[in-house]
Amino acid sequence: MKSILVILFQICFFKLVLSICPVEDDPTNLARCIQVDVSAIVAVAKGSDDADSFCALASRYMECIKTYTRGCLGFYFGEGTLTELQNIAQYCCNGITSTKECPFNPNVQRTCIDAEGDAMMADGSLRKVKDLEIGDKIKTLDSNGRLTETDVVMMMDINEEDYLFFNIKTSSQKSIKVSGTHLMAIEGGKYKFAKNLQKDDIIISYDFENEKKIEEKIATILVEPVNGYAAPLTMSGNLLVNGILTSSYAVIESHDLAHAVMSPVRWWYTLTNTMVHSLPSSISTTLQIEKQMNGTHWFPGLIQSVTSNYLGKVVKLH
Repeated sequence: MKSILVILFQICFFKLVLSICPVEDDPTNLARCIQVDVSAIVAVAKGSDDADSFCALASRYMECIKTYTRGCLGFYFGEGTLTELQNIAQYCCNGITSTKECPFNPNVQRTCIDAEGDAMMADGSLRKVKDLEIGDKIKTLDSNGRLTETDVVMMMDINEEDYLFFNIKTSSQKSIKVSGTHLMAIEGGKYKFAKNLQKDDIIISYDFENEKKIEEKIATILVEPVNGYAAPLTMSGNLLVNGILTSSYAVIESHDLAHAVMSPVRWWYTLTNTMVHSLPSSISTTLQIEKQMNGTHWFPGLIQSVTSNYLGKVVKLH
């Protein structure tokens, strides 16, 4: 009886395994399908921040498994082995990148705005963030949401290197690319780290056509490369970039505290501007704040070091 049951089990097992499925028709189809760019595999294996390569790789593998092994034992085997791949893909490849579940996150040590973002000048023209000069007057919003002007006081950080930033796009198709620890203006006059924002959260933008502040929902948050970054400090502590209100500050989660910490720079800027016409040009030029051409300005660098080593114990940082 035992032998008969074993034989019947074997018959059923092999019938299941050998049941008609796409792989049997032409096994080479599956082999061709799963051929992928070797560089993508190597990049992912090395822990690359290239989310696009990963997503393309994940999509292709999962599509191959579904197409060429459906109805076979291989389908269930493949489905099980790709569980981790699917879990990561759902957080990284569906229009939203989660900082917790998705391994491809922007370099949170960077504290800036996409250098190619557009700031609006006082005369209504646009200028790249990286090209802003000390003394430029640019558009921003005041505490009541009214369009106003503010002076560029310092370029706290600027770099031409490529990095991965968050690309935050709104329901009206406005978008801004910022680092994970850059502060974004949200409802209620508050600010929040970009890395903590989620789809459908409210951020602040300005409708130049209808001349009004808008509280609009985030449509997508993606991780995308930027060709350089910049961090302009303004008198107001914020600015409009691509029509979206963002803080000048990062790392320190409190916008108000960061604004207070940088007050000596604003005082010095105001003082030198007041004295510039009463002093010889050789002296006034020496006293004025110079634009940082590459890297972090020494004063913000000092502040960041102090906050990391001391304030970090009492103040919430990145």
